[in-house]
Amino acid sequence: RHLQRILDRIHVKTKRQASSVVIFDLDGTLYDNRPRTMYIMRQIADQFYDQMPQLVRAVESGEINNLDNYQYGPEASLACLGVTDENEIKLAKTEWSKRFFTDDYQQYDVPLPGAKKFVCDVYEAGATVIYLTGRDVNMLVGLTQTLRMCGFPVVCTPYFPENKKQILLTRSSACDPQVVDKLKSWFEKAGGDALVTTGFLAAAKGMEA
Repeated sequence: RHLQRILDRIHVKTKRQASSVVIFDLDGTLYDNRPRTMYIMRQIADQFYDQMPQLVRAVESGEINNLDNYQYGPEASLACLGVTDENEIKLAKTEWSKRFFTDDYQQYDVPLPGAKKFVCDVYEAGATVIYLTGRDVNMLVGLTQTLRMCGFPVVCTPYFPENKKQILLTRSSACDPQVVDKLKSWFEKAGGDALVTTGFLAAAKGMEA
């Protein structure tokens, strides 16, 4: 009922030609990223078979396929899988970090039930959809591909959206050396709502305005 009220409010605002912005977190809200860690752990066990006997045991027992054994961080997941040896934990953490924060492995994330439908309903009702995440900026390509592959609405543009009433500026937006000047001009000519991330503020620091 609460989600339906949100959609109803968006429809009302759209009919009035007013704008709506809906912000979604990704991990734990739209996506279950435990399958990503599960796949990585299986890879590590296969690649370092002789060095990871405890993790290999989890593979052989089938526990490695139980999503309930996975938390966000590798240490808690390894503990649930029965890995207690310090050398195994150290190696697994190193290999997990090499893979988890990359483009390629995001494809193993799974949308949570009902997530895609609600986000699409919000977008089709006329709202601007914003994905807010703590994922590293170097994961942007893989994230965009995964969102599209799963059917979430994604609209990316390399151009400053001068005719929009709401804009989002992330760290990557600061790659444009004129972005601050463009933002100032946009406010003076049209105005609107500009959402900026802390990454953008840090990257744009020192740019002339």
